[in-house]
Amino acid sequence: MSRDITLLVCAYKTNVRPLVESNSVIWSSGATGDIEIIECIQRNFTKKLVGLQSLPYTERLKRLNHDSLELRRLRADLIWCYKIIFGLVCLDVNEFCVLSTNSRTTGHAFKLFKAHCSGIRATFFCERVINPTF
Repeated sequence: MSRDITLLVCAYKTNVRPLVESNSVIWSSGATGDIEIIECIQRNFTKKLVGLQSLPYTERLKRLNHDSLELRRLRADLIWCYKIIFGLVCLDVNEFCVLSTNSRTTGHAFKLFKAHCSGIRATFFCERVINPTF
């Protein structure tokens, strides 16, 4: 019943966004249609806020200091990849990723090897995090 934007955004962050983002690391579709359907939830919510109806979606997100749901899923993938590689969770890194043995480049020793893959395999977690497309 309220029109207070701060209250509505807080309610959205507390009740809706966790449902939309749950298990996104396990399943995150790469299909454009699926991404649009998921993003449509946040797009519709921001469009109903008083004073933001006429603004484009990206501008509404900037005004609310929100990220797109696609960017939040990518961030969650990369955080979990970091946790797996550095042993911060009880998962074996060798089950998810292959560390590159290429020593020609400088930097750290945690470079990930990406084998050529296509089809459904390209959307798996270990493939998504190596070359994120955003």
